[in-house]
Amino acid sequence: MLTAPTVITAPVGDVLQLDTIKLFLRVDGDELDAEIQGYAAGVVADIEQMTGTRLIEQVVEIRADRFGDLQHLQVGPVISVSSITYEDIEGVAQTLSTDVYELFGAALDQGIRTRVGAAWPNVRAASSVITARLRVGYATLPPDLTLAVLLAIRARYDGAAVDLPMLTINHRIWG
Repeated sequence: MLTAPTVITAPVGDVLQLDTIKLFLRVDGDELDAEIQGYAAGVVADIEQMTGTRLIEQVVEIRADRFGDLQHLQVGPVISVSSITYEDIEGVAQTLSTDVYELFGAALDQGIRTRVGAAWPNVRAASSVITARLRVGYATLPPDLTLAVLLAIRARYDGAAVDLPMLTINHRIWG
C-alpha cells in the first residue's frame, strides 16, 4: 500500500504569474493582489489533491509496504526518482542502487519496476518500510490545465460555481 505523498522540497514560485491571473480577471491595480493570490493557492491545492498531479516542480516522498506497490505511482508527473530506501529483513536502513530499478510509463501513468535481470531485495515484513523520493511536477503547465486554473480562480473571484473535476479530468491519476 502506498502512502499519500509528503512534500520534501516545496515548489519555488507560483503556477501562474499574478499579472497573468489579473489580466484574465481584468483587474487593474494591486489592492486585490493578496486576495487573488489566496484564490490561486486554494485552486492549486484543490487540483493537486483531486488529481494527484503536482502543478509545479517539487520533491515528494511516498512510502510503501512492498516494492510491487511502486508499479503504479499515485503522484505525478514524475520527472525522476531521486532515491529509494528500504529496511532490510533485519530492520537496517539501506539505499537501493539505481542499477536495480527504472521509472517506466509516461505522462500520468508511471511506475517503478526492476531493470531487466535485477531483483528486488527482501524487506522487513512491516508497513511503510520502503521510501521513494520523487521529483514531480510540470516544467510547463499544459494549456488546458492553465485554463482550468484560471477558470477556477475566476469562479472564486466572482463567487460562482465551477466544475473543477470536469475541467481537470484529463490530468487525474487514476488509482
